[in-house]
Amino acid sequence: MKRSYIVGGVVVAICVVAGGGYFYSNYAEEKVKEEIAKAEQKIKSLFKGLGPEFDEGETSLSYKVAGTGLSGKVDLENVVIKNSPNLESERRSISISKLLLSNIGDLLNIENAENFKAYTGRGGYIGFGHLRIKGIPIIKINEAVEANPDKIVEALKIITFSDFRIENLKIKEEKKSPEQYIASFSIGKLENNTLTDVTLKNLNFQERENKPKISVESVSLDKFVLPLVLEDEEKIARNVSDAFGLSALKVEKITFSEKESGVVQLGSLQLDVGRHNELINDVNLKLTAAEIPKSALLESGFIPEEILDTVNQNKLIFNASMSSVSDFSASTSSIEISANLEQLAKVGLNLTLGGISEDLIKKLEGSPDSGLLNEITKDITFKTIGFSFSNEGLTEIALKLAEKENGLNRQQISEIVGVSIESNKNLDASQKAKIKTAIQTFIKSGQSLKLSINSKNPSGLKTNSILMSFLTGSLGEVLEFDVAAQ
Repeated sequence: MKRSYIVGGVVVAICVVAGGGYFYSNYAEEKVKEEIAKAEQKIKSLFKGLGPEFDEGETSLSYKVAGTGLSGKVDLENVVIKNSPNLESERRSISISKLLLSNIGDLLNIENAENFKAYTGRGGYIGFGHLRIKGIPIIKINEAVEANPDKIVEALKIITFSDFRIENLKIKEEKKSPEQYIASFSIGKLENNTLTDVTLKNLNFQERENKPKISVESVSLDKFVLPLVLEDEEKIARNVSDAFGLSALKVEKITFSEKESGVVQLGSLQLDVGRHNELINDVNLKLTAAEIPKSALLESGFIPEEILDTVNQNKLIFNASMSSVSDFSASTSSIEISANLEQLAKVGLNLTLGGISEDLIKKLEGSPDSGLLNEITKDITFKTIGFSFSNEGLTEIALKLAEKENGLNRQQISEIVGVSIESNKNLDASQKAKIKTAIQTFIKSGQSLKLSINSKNPSGLKTNSILMSFLTGSLGEVLEFDVAAQ
């Protein structure tokens, strides 16, 4: 991948010199040729720098000026830079069939680049069908590189552009490697080291022919802070904790295919991130319509074979979501998790904590050690936790298995659960009655069950308080249990 960036540098160098470096208002063919001739050695040097194979034999640059015009327009055709080694296997080249450039002030526009291909050796190549990009401050970049040739990062910091689009991007590492492909890749703008409105469509990746193939219909994100120009660990940690400025990410129709399991749809993924005073306080993650082969579930042992044997289909559909919301004004943070395996069940879990403040989140961003972490989090309190279950077929299967394997019917299971609840020392009589009634109702109907445990103290309970209450059999004095069933 590193080599592809350098290949891109060679292309940019051609664009710079084709534009004359100083952007004349009215180009003439001889002037274009004169400027390219001045920088020909620099272009060849970049080409040779791609690797030792690129430095074999003589290096040549050829092109045709198809036209020039006002506003610094230059139309080149059949641009080719190549070496001429003794061995055909060592031949390397970069070619562009059409390259249309223009400028506005000091900004370079690549209005159209067509049929680009760079042969990188061993049967490998990088190519695309079409490229467009506008507003590159090419003179400032060139000056920055010449002033600090060993500090490319400084030049990268000043790069800006807009309306970037590349189509039919193909990368092949070597002859035996599969071709990696992206149908289209667009960026609305790069400014202040931040990409905005990024979209990729129809991606296909495969490491080796005998490895799984991954395809993605589309990827979109609203913005992304580039990590390549970050200078120290503190900045890196800050950007990681800020999710690199991301607010919305969507990945649609992920497909995984291999010889053993065939084609599996991994579904679509959506991530939304909200902030308060530059701190992340709202995260929503959703996975929809993911296919899980029954064979994979059998191998994992996560779901008993006896249950999976009752499912008629070879694949089960899985949906999941997670949300985390922090309300700093109320010093609370809530987490909700939901998972649904269609034809079996849907389960949910929610948790609410107190003592969550902006100051606490800022301290946690600094990656504290265990001692400091305990000190920072000592004021966090437990407010509520909840669990929910909705039946889509699992209850009937489990009850039939219980009767088949253990000889227990619904009534017997209900009685066993009732005895267990009655023996619990942490519950008072009214709590025991409520829980026992709800669970026994669920065993009879098998439709849904909701359980919530809430702190009786509105501010919540610290961990040591809950532990001491459990050890002394007095949880019912500090916690309220609520159970509902259908």
